[in-house]
Amino acid sequence: MNNPLILIVDDIPRNLQVLGNILNNEGYETAVATNGKEALATINKAKPDLILLDIMMPEMDGYEVCSQIKSNPDNKDIAVIFLTGKSDSDEIVKGFSLGASDYITKPFQKSELMARVKTQLEIKAYRDTIEEQNEQLNRHNANKDRLFSIISHDLRSPFQGLLGLTQILHEELDTLERDEIMEYIGLIHQSSSKFYTLLENLLQWTIVERGQIDFNPEPIRIHNVITDIIELYSAVSLNKDIRFEIEADDSLHLYTDLNALQTIFRNLVSNAIKFSNPGGTVKIMATANGQFTELGIIDAGVGMEPDIAAKIFDIEHMKSRPGTQNEKGSGLGLLITKSLIERGGGTIRLESTPGKGSAFYFTQPASEKTVNGA
Repeated sequence: MNNPLILIVDDIPRNLQVLGNILNNEGYETAVATNGKEALATINKAKPDLILLDIMMPEMDGYEVCSQIKSNPDNKDIAVIFLTGKSDSDEIVKGFSLGASDYITKPFQKSELMARVKTQLEIKAYRDTIEEQNEQLNRHNANKDRLFSIISHDLRSPFQGLLGLTQILHEELDTLERDEIMEYIGLIHQSSSKFYTLLENLLQWTIVERGQIDFNPEPIRIHNVITDIIELYSAVSLNKDIRFEIEADDSLHLYTDLNALQTIFRNLVSNAIKFSNPGGTVKIMATANGQFTELGIIDAGVGMEPDIAAKIFDIEHMKSRPGTQNEKGSGLGLLITKSLIERGGGTIRLESTPGKGSAFYFTQPASEKTVNGA
């Protein structure tokens, strides 16, 4: 965690030096400005955690600087402590009315300065924690709403199919030919398979989101995982006449959880096959990228529009699309994939062009050293 950044604004160099030395010795990062315009420019470049602001400055005094800081929505929450040689209550009240959090009267004692600085930084830390918790709560509520939507909509469809087909068999079994019965049983099996896949994805996504998944990183030879995945999808790819290409150095390794990595590959490879045109090619590549290994699953299929691609990992805009042979899905696979990749310390990105295909690239640590360093 970075040390708090404190901006000191004073037109007297000696004051800047004294305050800077005190704060630096206490472990804080500092930035300085000798006038109001310089202070506002500094804030726009690097937002400080706290500002120590002298009131009496030429051209633009501290009151005007504070007023401009608080008028900017991006900066209004920055705590400001006025440095003043005035002890007049009216002047102090004016400072508070402009949004100042505290004031220190010159000449000040080091102990008083540090007490007031620490108090304001603690308040900021508490506020940041509350804001983060609120964001998490809002995100969880959005996820919960989306989950209920999936349950109410996507699970209903296979159930309705099962109910309708079993009702026909129950009521008309004696009048149906064997071929008709076998056809209905096949349709029941398809609906059951869709329901099971969706339910399994829902359960896995819930486990990942709640942080309950076991994650045991280990050294993994990436080429072995790729060949296993290709073998797993050999029947599906053969049925759609999809060819695989591998571009991966046999010596490349990852340091991550094997089960998580296999799930990531299953989701991305099945997705690539789903949106590839019959007779197409799916490329799987792996390259060294500093302390990480980058992997890519690239198809030459239908691709997607930029507005869809931009929201592909957003649960609020998650929407399943049928594949090139009308393959169905829940849309949860990519959310699970992103969560697992980030759980392993990596990132994922998408490059897609309508009519030309999509490429998903993700990273994972190349060694245990990278994980420990992070």
